[in-house]
Amino acid sequence: MYGLSKNKFLALTNFVEGMLNVIISIILIQKYGLIGVALGTAIPMFVIKFFIQPIYINKILKMKLGSYYIQFFQNLALPTLILGIYFLIVQKFVTPSYEDLKIFKLLSNLSFNSSIFFPLFLIFEI
Repeated sequence: MYGLSKNKFLALTNFVEGMLNVIISIILIQKYGLIGVALGTAIPMFVIKFFIQPIYINKILKMKLGSYYIQFFQNLALPTLILGIYFLIVQKFVTPSYEDLKIFKLLSNLSFNSSIFFPLFLIFEI
C-alpha cells in the first residue's frame, strides 16, 4: 500500500488501533492487571490487521478476500509448525538462568529464521 501511495487509510487505521489500545488497556488493567494490558493491545490489533485492513487492501488490489486469507495462512503454517515443535521440545529444559536463556534464544532464532527462509530457497531455487 505504501508503494501505491495508499497509505492514508493505513495511517488512519493505525491511529485508531493505537487509541483503542490505550482505551481498552485502561479498562482491562483494572480487573486483569498486565494481562489486561496485553489483551488491550492484542484485541484492536487483531481486529484491524486481520479484518479491516485486508478488506481495504483487497478492494484496492481487486483481489478476492478468500485468496488473501489462503495465502496468509499458507505463509503462516510452516513457521507456526516449526516454532510449535520447538516450544514443545524446549519447555522441558528451560530453567531460570541467563545462560539457558541465551542458548534457547539462539536456537529459537535459528529455527524461526529457517522456517522463514527455507520456503524462499524452494521458490527461488537459490
